[in-house]
Amino acid sequence: MRRFVPLLATVIACTGPAQVDEAACADICAGKTGGASTDGAGSGGGLVLSAFEEQILADTVNDMRQGVRPFDENSLGICPKGDNPRRCDTMMGANPGELPEGEYILYGSFMVPNVGERGTWKVKNVVECEVTRTLPDGTVKTDTRDPWEREYEVVYAGQERGYTLSPLRRITSPGKNGAESCTFKIIAPHPDGEKVFEGSWSVPAAPE
Repeated sequence: MRRFVPLLATVIACTGPAQVDEAACADICAGKTGGASTDGAGSGGGLVLSAFEEQILADTVNDMRQGVRPFDENSLGICPKGDNPRRCDTMMGANPGELPEGEYILYGSFMVPNVGERGTWKVKNVVECEVTRTLPDGTVKTDTRDPWEREYEVVYAGQERGYTLSPLRRITSPGKNGAESCTFKIIAPHPDGEKVFEGSWSVPAAPE
């Protein structure tokens, strides 16, 4: 599949969305790709795909344009922690609200485009939390924690399963340092703009 990369670059530059660099497109579509011409090349020098080429490449181009995304509707969110933290037996969703007492994980499994060399596709997990606690004098104090970030390299894992990143975060309810309200963002860089998937959870404060 990776042998299609130069041709895919040409297809996207000439037929892709408006965000593609026009100067690069001009060079490519003028035939300055360094490769030999094919039967699909038009008389004006621009790239014209044959019906056969379109049939072969259409799914790959569409896959690449979608970028990294959750494998399905149950592949990104909060799960009760089981014996194997790389599995999610009960998906509670991306926004489960306040979590009952117990141990949980932030779980993610992703469909990755089947094109590009290793290192082409990445995701970043960003978690931000506010912690609210009651001081001995009865004052309620809320602290905003610095965002926690980590980047991961992801690769194509097949059509039947996603590339799993888990646990993306370990969560304990109740919170020993106070009530916690957290948000997460899974950010997938993409030439057409970042793909962002968001969610949130909260836990109550542990009894004193």
